[in-house]
Amino acid sequence: MRSALFILSVLIYAFFSSPTPNIFGWAELVCLVCLGISISHIKTINLMLSDTLMSPLGLHRIFVLWMLSVPLLIGVINGHSLHDIIRDLIPILLLCLPMIIPDIKPSHLAIVLAAGGAAFSLRYLFYAMPNVFNIGIVPAHDSLLYLANSPLVPFASIIGFSWLLTLRPSSLIYPLIGCAMFIITMASMAFMVQRAPIVLVSIACIVLTVIRVSHTPFKTTVIIGLLLISAAPALSIITQITSGLIEKSIAVGTNSRLDEMFAALQYSSLFGHGWGMEWQSPAVGDYWVRYTHNMTMYYWLKAGIIGGMLSVLFIYVWIKESIGLMRHNLAIGLAIIIPLCIHFFLYTGYKTFDISLLLALIILCKKDRPPSLS
Repeated sequence: MRSALFILSVLIYAFFSSPTPNIFGWAELVCLVCLGISISHIKTINLMLSDTLMSPLGLHRIFVLWMLSVPLLIGVINGHSLHDIIRDLIPILLLCLPMIIPDIKPSHLAIVLAAGGAAFSLRYLFYAMPNVFNIGIVPAHDSLLYLANSPLVPFASIIGFSWLLTLRPSSLIYPLIGCAMFIITMASMAFMVQRAPIVLVSIACIVLTVIRVSHTPFKTTVIIGLLLISAAPALSIITQITSGLIEKSIAVGTNSRLDEMFAALQYSSLFGHGWGMEWQSPAVGDYWVRYTHNMTMYYWLKAGIIGGMLSVLFIYVWIKESIGLMRHNLAIGLAIIIPLCIHFFLYTGYKTFDISLLLALIILCKKDRPPSLS
């Protein structure tokens, strides 16, 4: 029952909410209720106090407890808006998830997260269809929902490609679903002109192909050949996407990410400026915002030098766990580490429910290794 409610909360989130919802509507309320019921509160308290947490949850707990206390206190003392404090606090509360997630098979959760990424992509493509002739050139408007920015989108893309390579004579369901999921997610990232996700997902797919070729050369070669033949009619679109990505790189370079980092470093403070702090970010034309495009710089601003250093350890531990997971299941490991790297270093997805879900999947895989995903 708890597992079913947890899965339901993820699906409601993917189909009716967004990675950065502007309001707390019915979808967010239902999602919260389902999450609350699915999680054992007694277990939550015991885990938060336990001294036997599995790696890497010990450091994760220290990170969460620090961020739930010191930056909150400083934000209140500094008189920041209650609304802004709450919006900064919610992502930290979501980071409790890897410690308290219900017992779910990792393969089941991976399928649900892949479906969530595909759902975000489909919803974004609905907004993008009027701009179909500008694919890969001008990002389509999506009412600031940032659906295609979800970390679950590159996750779903890599999982879909992995399923595509898993051809079983007895069933074509996995390859067909995988192909559709791969095309949908790649199309949404192309419409959004997302350079890093497209490049990194493409590299991951090449790695998967090389590994599969070494194990099943004939079958994998046939699948890739059929995929290339079916993609031939879309060659002009693929060329347009590639040209658009190159032109964007020439025009905007790193999107002022380095300028943003150096600007954030000027706000050095031992304990930071607290939750709810706003600052002028050069990455968004010096608008007043509550975020940065780099996780460490975000915590440097809000939680100070101590918070920044804790975030470095946090990133190191989870990237290390993802690499370890790749040794047991390359597809799921790549599908997790790619969005983690993108949203730890380049995007703002570290504040989303998605990242907590991916970290929870790592923990489930450690408990039930190796996961069976294909």
